Amino acid sequence: MNRSNPTLWMAWQYACRFARVRVLAAAGAGAIVLVALSGCAASALGTAAASAAGAAAGNKLSGGPPQKAPEPKPDPKEAARLRVELASLYFGRGSMGPALEEANSAARLDPENAQAFNLLGLLHMERQEDALATANFDRALRLAANDPDINNNFGWFLCERGRPAESIKYFMTAVRSPRYANADRTWVNAGVCSRRQGNQTDARKFFEQALGVRATQPVALFNLAEMAFADGRVPESRLLLNQFMQAAPPTAEVLWLGVRVERALGDRKSEAIYAQQLRRLFPGAPETQLLGKLGGA
Repeated sequence: MNRSNPTLWMAWQYACRFARVRVLAAAGAGAIVLVALSGCAASALGTAAASAAGAAAGNKLSGGPPQKAPEPKPDPKEAARLRVELASLYFGRGSMGPALEEANSAARLDPENAQAFNLLGLLHMERQEDALATANFDRALRLAANDPDINNNFGWFLCERGRPAESIKYFMTAVRSPRYANADRTWVNAGVCSRRQGNQTDARKFFEQALGVRATQPVALFNLAEMAFADGRVPESRLLLNQFMQAAPPTAEVLWLGVRVERALGDRKSEAIYAQQLRRLFPGAPETQLLGKLGGA
């Protein structure tokens, strides 16, 4: 800056002092502010000196070294939610020990997290620890009585433990939830459990409800095909099997049913195709061993 003009020199000095005051005040408040002022970069302080002055001012204003902003306290509910997600990943990979550890941690962090207790119920069910499974499912239902996933899981637990009649009301609670994304699976579970107690009428109704939600639901298609074959409605069984084969990869049970359906209809070529697939895909399956007893397949 040319000092020969006193008026310009004084104005420039005032502008630079103003800029420094802004930096100092900001530093005292614990903020970081970059002030760009044309012409001030050439001053005696310079950028580095201005920063040092700002730090010094901060010390004077606070009476000591600048204080760090307090770190936010961790949210136990969010931590619990993340641990449930991690436990679910472990469970999906079959790592039961880590899954159980993470789910227990989630329950301790947030005793109101219903999904933590839901997952603990599933884990103890998988480990055949039925008393613990029941206790955790009960806790989950007390926290979220209408949650569709919890109701579905507890219903399936009851069905698997030989109490299919008790399971149906939990499945029905689950499917009544308007936002439930897996309603087709729950209708299937209700159908399977109804078949187990010999209630073919309700089973058929539940499987048809599953197809109403998802027209290609493979478990519903197979069960209806099997029931139709058992009732002597063989053409209907064939139609349902064909729908299954377009919707999902075949299982040994499906292929074995296909062999019997085509034999009943007298279609030896289609029967041979099903038999060939059964031998190739499932050479050690019990259904494959039955081919020899059937003869001619």
